[in-house]
Amino acid sequence: MIHSQPDRRVRRTRARLEQAMLELLREKDARSITVRELTERADVNRGTFYAHYKDVFDLLDQMEQALFQRLTQLLSSYSTQDLQNGLTPLLTDVFRFVRDDPVLRLAFQDQRTQDSFFRRLDQLIYEKCQEDWQGLFLPVD
Repeated sequence: MIHSQPDRRVRRTRARLEQAMLELLREKDARSITVRELTERADVNRGTFYAHYKDVFDLLDQMEQALFQRLTQLLSSYSTQDLQNGLTPLLTDVFRFVRDDPVLRLAFQDQRTQDSFFRRLDQLIYEKCQEDWQGLFLPVD
């Protein structure tokens, strides 16, 4: 089955809604953001919003899913052979990713989302270590 990318209009609409969400999250708590103010900020019709998301939390969840998908791709781009010479290239890319991603920066700033976010991040790294990088480094006595 071939998965096609959403067309340009869909991508642009989602990007505007995500940007508006990031702006609003800098101003207030996610629980107090309404679909109305989000769509006004993004200059998108409410019906268009509901064509893509169930509610504000669905938008946040999809933004987080996309973040973890990008992070998984980054971690997967390094083979065991790449890492045998050291972790510096991987860690450099991970730190750049953290620095440059606005969703991630918000997760670090918001105490309410930190716990669930870091549990999920910990699980992702644990799985990579167990599945792909196991045995890469030998324990030292």
